[in-house]
This record gives sequence, structure tokens and C-alpha cells, in this order.
Amino acid sequence: MAISNQHYTDKRLARALADFFAGWTVVGFGEGIGAYRKFVLSTGKVRTYDAYDGSPFIRNITGGKVIWRYTHVIFYLFYYLAILA
Repeated sequence: MAISNQHYTDKRLARALADFFAGWTVVGFGEGIGAYRKFVLSTGKVRTYDAYDGSPFIRNITGGKVIWRYTHVIFYLFYYLAILA
């Protein structure tokens, strides 16, 4: 796929994320094609890793590994909850 040729995965960062989240369930927003999800899961250090992106056809592009959601709505929700707290 052409889209996969336009992405750079920082493996050093991905390794650090896997170490940091070892033993946890991870949720990623703005995941794109799911390259970080794939790498972090391949380490076997995290329990699960759910990936979401705002691109409408991301589920088809990634074979269902990344799920489409209005991710910006979730960020605004957290922002407003932080203000109210």
C-alpha cells in the first residue's frame, strides 16, 4: 500500500513505550496505520493495545487492526474534564 511508504516508525521510541507500558493495557489515539501498535505488541510486554484513528477508512486500510473513532472529540472531553476538576 502506498500509505505505508509515507510513515516513519521510530523504533527507539516504540521500544521505550513498550518498556514504559509493560504489563499495562494501552489505548492509542491518532494511530494512523498502527505501526506503533504492531511494534509494541510484538515485544510481548503489554497486555493489549487498542488503536484508534480519525481516518474514516482506517479499519479497511489496516485490516481491522486500527478502529475509526472521532478521536478529536475524546481529546476535547478530557480537556474540558480537566478544566472542571
